[in-house]
Amino acid sequence: MKKFILLTIVAFCSLLMAHAQGEQTTLKVGDKVPTFTVKDAAGQERSLADLCKGKKYVMIDFWATWCVPCRKEMPNVKAQYEKFASKGFEIIGVSEDRSKPTMEAFVEKEGLKWPVFRDQTQIAAKYGVNVIPTTFIIDAEGTIVAKDLRGDDLGAKLAELMP
Repeated sequence: MKKFILLTIVAFCSLLMAHAQGEQTTLKVGDKVPTFTVKDAAGQERSLADLCKGKKYVMIDFWATWCVPCRKEMPNVKAQYEKFASKGFEIIGVSEDRSKPTMEAFVEKEGLKWPVFRDQTQIAAKYGVNVIPTTFIIDAEGTIVAKDLRGDDLGAKLAELMP
């Protein structure tokens, strides 16, 4: 009887997990990204469209200061930004940090030159982000052209998009 109850619970939990995963947004290359609005350091609301205005490609980077893989990738992200910003590339950092001072101190220490915002409006959930780092490269129309590129793959894709 105990075995039957345990198996029933396991089966029920599996069904719940499968259902939850089925409802989760899974954005892929070719999809339009959900729009969002964030507040900048001055408290002004900035829309995704505002942040992308005049740019050819934008990488939306979901990360956090406590995320080791995010921190390891940061030198590469900075190098790619330096290389491609003048060609119409922008990064929008969406930090999953809970502490604004921690995030701001990291941004200042690392000298990040792109806009970085704390995710206070569940942007990650809208994008189906379960792990970080997660990145989306979008074109001027908001269509995903690449997803989750790191290291040499990121540089190669940006070179392809902006020769």
